[in-house]
Amino acid sequence: MKPCRLFPLLIVMLLLTACQRDVSRMAGDYSYKLSGEIEIVAADGTVTHTVVRKIGQMNILRQQDNDVLVTLNELSGDVVVMQGQVRGDSLILEPAEFTTTIAALNDDDHSIIEEILNAGEIAGIYKVNASGRGALVDNILILKMHWIGRQLDTPQTTIEGTDLTLVAERN
Repeated sequence: MKPCRLFPLLIVMLLLTACQRDVSRMAGDYSYKLSGEIEIVAADGTVTHTVVRKIGQMNILRQQDNDVLVTLNELSGDVVVMQGQVRGDSLILEPAEFTTTIAALNDDDHSIIEEILNAGEIAGIYKVNASGRGALVDNILILKMHWIGRQLDTPQTTIEGTDLTLVAERN
C-alpha cells in the first residue's frame, strides 16, 4: 500500500518543482527599452505619437510559487513596480498604476541621442494604468504592453497605448 501513496506525492512534488524552475529561469536582471505608439485624445482631437524610447534596467524578483515582482528603473529616474505571474515561458503583468512623463515624436527627423535623452515633444505627465503579456525566448523577454491613463494637468486628456513593446535582454 505504501508505494500507491508515494506515487501521487511524487507527481505533486514534480509539478511544484517544474513551476519553480520556470520562475527561476525568468528571474534576473535585464536591460530594457519600451517603444511604440500612443494615442492622445484631447478636446481638440485625437493624435497618434511615436513614444520616445524608454530605456533602463528591469529586475524580475521571485516571490512565492509563480509570482514575481518586476521593477523597471528608467534611465530618466522613474521607477515602476508591477506584480506578475510566470507560466512556462510566459510572463503576465498585472495592472499597475504609476505616473510618467510621455515624450513623443511627431516625425522621423530625430537622432538616437534625442530618443535616449527623451528630447522629443513633451506630450504631458500622465497617471497610467499598465499591464502586459509576453514570453522569454532564449535570453530575450518580449512583452506587449497596454497603457491607459489621464493627463494630470488636464484630466479630460486621455492616453492609450495598445501598440507598445518592451524588449528586455538578460544582463
